[in-house]
Formats: sequence, C-alpha cells, structure tokens
Amino acid sequence: KKIYELFPERLERKELILERFDPDNMVAQALRLEKRGAKAIIARGGMYHHIVNDVNVPVMHLKMNALDILYAIKKASRMESHLTLILSDEVHFACSDWGEVLNCEIDLNRFTTLRELDELLEGIDDRKMHTVIVGAVVTCRKAAAKGFRTVFVDSRKETLQEAVGYVDKMLDDLENQLKRRELSDTITDNVHDAIIAVDSSGDIILFNKNARKMFGKRSEDMLGKSIRGIFPEVDFIYELLKDKGLKREKIVHMNKLTATVKASAITIDGEVNGAVCTFQDITKLQNLEKRIRFELNKKGLTAKFTFDWVVAEDEIMKKTVERAKRLSETDSTIMIYGESGTGKEIIAQSIHNSSERGRSPFVAVNCAALTESLLESELFGYEDGAFTGARKGGKPGLFELAHGGTIFLDEINSIPLNMQSKLLRVLEEKEVMRIGSDYIIPLDIRIIGAANEDLMDKVVRDEFRRDLFYRLNVLELRIPPLRNRKDDIIPLFNAFIDELAEGNDEMPEPGEEFKKMLLNHKWLGNVRELKNIAERYVIFKDDRVNPTELFGSAGVSGTEMLENTDVSLKDINRTIEKMVIETLLSRGKTKTEAAEILGISRTALWKKLKD
Repeated sequence: KKIYELFPERLERKELILERFDPDNMVAQALRLEKRGAKAIIARGGMYHHIVNDVNVPVMHLKMNALDILYAIKKASRMESHLTLILSDEVHFACSDWGEVLNCEIDLNRFTTLRELDELLEGIDDRKMHTVIVGAVVTCRKAAAKGFRTVFVDSRKETLQEAVGYVDKMLDDLENQLKRRELSDTITDNVHDAIIAVDSSGDIILFNKNARKMFGKRSEDMLGKSIRGIFPEVDFIYELLKDKGLKREKIVHMNKLTATVKASAITIDGEVNGAVCTFQDITKLQNLEKRIRFELNKKGLTAKFTFDWVVAEDEIMKKTVERAKRLSETDSTIMIYGESGTGKEIIAQSIHNSSERGRSPFVAVNCAALTESLLESELFGYEDGAFTGARKGGKPGLFELAHGGTIFLDEINSIPLNMQSKLLRVLEEKEVMRIGSDYIIPLDIRIIGAANEDLMDKVVRDEFRRDLFYRLNVLELRIPPLRNRKDDIIPLFNAFIDELAEGNDEMPEPGEEFKKMLLNHKWLGNVRELKNIAERYVIFKDDRVNPTELFGSAGVSGTEMLENTDVSLKDINRTIEKMVIETLLSRGKTKTEAAEILGISRTALWKKLKD
C-alpha cells in the first residue's frame, strides 16, 4: 500500500515492479524478474540473502531499522503482552529496555539460515497461543503457516523512499560508468597501438583490440591474470608500481615479435593505482616505412643525399657546408647560388634530410627545362577538363605533392615574369589553386630555390620581380666553383673513381702528372665535368691514353691548337665552335637557347656538335 502511495506513476509506467516473494520459490522468482529486464532488486532480510548470489543484477538490502521494529512491537503489544521478536543476525537491535517502556515482555531470537528459522519456530510451537511473532515477511509467513499470530515489521515511507532513491542513484552511476567504459574501450580499440593496463598488484585490467590481435589472446583469458605470468618480458612494469613518476621505454623480444614498449604509472590522488603499457610492432613499423618510402621513390619524391655525401676537404667548402647545416635548422626559404655543376641540388637535398621535414617529400623541379604553360600545370596541377589533353580526373601539382616537405626550384632565375607573380602568391599565402579549379588548397612547404646567376642582377635589368626576390632571398647560400676548391679536386676525383669502378681493385692510381693537370684545369663545368673525366678514366683504364685526351676539347687551349701545324684553320674554327657550344651547354643552357645565342639553327648546332 505504501509503495502505491509513494510511486503511483512509476508503477504505472512499470519503472517499478512490486513482487510478493514465495519463501519456497524466491530464486526462481528473482531470475524471472531479471529476465523481464529488471536492472536492480530491492529485498529484505531472508529474501536478500537467499537471492543475492544467484542473480546478475544488483540486489539492495532493505534493512530494518529500530523505528520500523518499534512500530511493529507497539502494534503487537496491543494483541498480547508476550511477544517473540525473530530477526536475522544482520539486523542490529537491542530490546532489553523497550519491553518495560512498551509494557510488554519481548523474547528476542535470531537466525542465519532458513533452516535455523524453521528449527526456531518448531522450538516455540507450544507457545503459539500465548505469544505474537514479530518479524520480516518470510518469518511471518512461516509462523502464520504454523498457526502463530504475527505482526510484520513494515518499512516506513521514509525508509522506502530512501531505498528507492539510493537504487536510482546507483543505477545512474552504473550507467555512467558503463558509458565511460564503452567510450574508453572505443578509444583504446581504435588506436593503432596494443594497450595493456594493470592494477596496483600487476593484474591485467585492460587488454584492447590491438593487443588481442598482436598477441593472439582473448580478453577474457587475460583479465585478472598477472602480467608477469603471461608477459615476463615486461616485468619491469612492477618498478613503475612503486614510483609514480617513473616511465620506461624498451625494445622487447616476445616469441616471434619485436616491439617497442612504453610504460608509465597510473596515479590517482598522488597514489600509484596501476600502470599502462603501449606496444608497437617494430616489424610492422619497418614494413610501413618501407611502403611509404617505396611510394615516395616511385613518384621521385625523396631526397637521397645527405651532408655525409659532400666532399669538403677545402676550407672554403667546409665553411659552406657548416653554413648549410645551420640553415637546415630553420624552416625559412633559402636561395642557393652557384655555377652549373657545383652540386646545388645535392646541398638542397642534404638541407632537407637534415631538417625536421627530412621524412617528408622532397620535390625537385628544373624550371629551365619546362615551357611556361607546362611549368604552370606541373607546379599548380589541374582539374579534370581544365584544358585539351588534361589527364582525366585531374592531376595534383608539385606544390601539393611537396606538402609537409620541401620543394626545390632549380634554375629559378629562368622563370618567366608572368609565372613569377603566381609563385609570389604561393610564397605569401602558403596556398595553391589548381588550373581550372575554384577552391584553394592550403600548403605546408619549405621552398629552396637555386640559380646559376645572381638574381639581383636580373632584378636590376627588370628580368626578375623585386618582391619575389626578397621573398626568396630570406637565407642565402653560395656554393664555390670547383676551381676555387683546389683541396677538393683530388678527393672528389678519387670518390668518383670508387663509385664508378664499383670496387674494382685493379683501378690504377692517377699519376702525379695527371693530378697536376686536374689541379690546373679551369673546370668550367665544375663537379659535373670532373665526374665526366673520372668516368673516362675508368672506361679507358686499360688503354694507353694520353691524359690530355681524357679532358676532351675542353682541356685544349687555343695556344696548343695553334702550335699544331698539322691542323688547318677550318679545323681550328670547328674546334673553337664546338668548345663554345659545349661551354654554353655546361652552363645549363638548352640546345635551343645555345642556338639562339650563336645565331644559328638548332640543326646547325647539332651538326657542329657531331663533327
């Protein structure tokens, strides 16, 4: 009746179910309630003890309090002066003084099990006409069945409200815990690492999805087990359970698995409550890195050279390399100046690999090798149908491909003025728009430019935008020509010999006369020309070739030609023309540009080179 008075709406919505328990069938009734969706059960006395261990939902013990018992005693005293109070051992109540206060005699009996209750009732069977039994539901039902008069210790409204409120809060807390647990499981199951957490005793309390995959074990087989017994390789975790500030990172070998393990203590209110370990499969990481490198290499987006490749025995080159290393520590735009063949791209790659962007793409573009329209489409990319011949689906530009890394713009001094304004926008806004597109793509790139002539000279001649020059020329690096690096010539030549000979032990050592020729040569083609001579040296190592012949026409002076009386004027002219053409080409000019400078057709230039 009190339940209906207190919670009519909740009973109507079936949020609360009122169930009378049969003393002989309590467990079955409780299991049926659980099956019907009950999230918790409130039970008293013997009912609580009878069902608490047999159901999977929380069971709250609605305990009798002193006021509930006194109300029942007072009611029973109106029926009989002798009362038998039967309570469970768990109910705390002392009745020594209450009998005198309530003008009745109270005989207190206690029991633990239902069997003890039955025996107790059998023992007082002869007193049924002279006493009233006061107790809980089960006690009263069993006593009434034996013919006793009974008074049920009912719970007051305040007690019932308190009990239901407590269960509501408990269920809310459980639901919140469940949500937090589901959120935690979702997070830990969706990280790439295997995660194992232990409590303060070293027993496993968390074993995420990737841990199950990595170790081939089920969570139910792991939870509650000692981590030392299953993974002895990580027993260092017990050190963390003693020190809240401790962290560990190790490489461990576990059967066929090699993994990096990071572990740290879990602290709550300054106390160590456990530890968490994350595992990364090194083999998978290595395979992933290989795959990434393969994809980048396939696209030609990697830098293979580092400062270790650079030969710098000469003092001037040592200073240049040291400056380049300092520049690699910044993320600012760099301009590299140097004659053709001095190794500007090798230095650019070394700067990239030594910087924080070293594991990201390196995209090299030779601006002089592309026409203006082709350069624009290559740098900026284009959308599907942007122009006739455009690739279906469009194509990302080199700026996009360099995102996160470095783009190297070689021979930037050859970029047409129209393109310079577009490049300036990329530098200023750090964004790019594909040809035929209507949206902006943000960029995170570092730009390294290179030129074989001083850009300021071009600015003065109005051939290069002043604003672009100052945007590019934030940091400057000048690579000396080979003729100014005398101490590097022989070491470079020997390095090329080792590279080209592929470990051939029979390669003859260059003679002193030949070394002298190397040191005295003008090196108009710089390091590139030196490598060509080294290649000839390797190819003709078994032939008795005059060292002068290894230098080709670039190594013959005009005086030497005139001293040869067997050479006709026509031959001299032909040789000089060829020398001029080769010099132009060695300085980075294309055959078309060389032909325009000399005022001849491209076909004529080909013929002069062929002669």
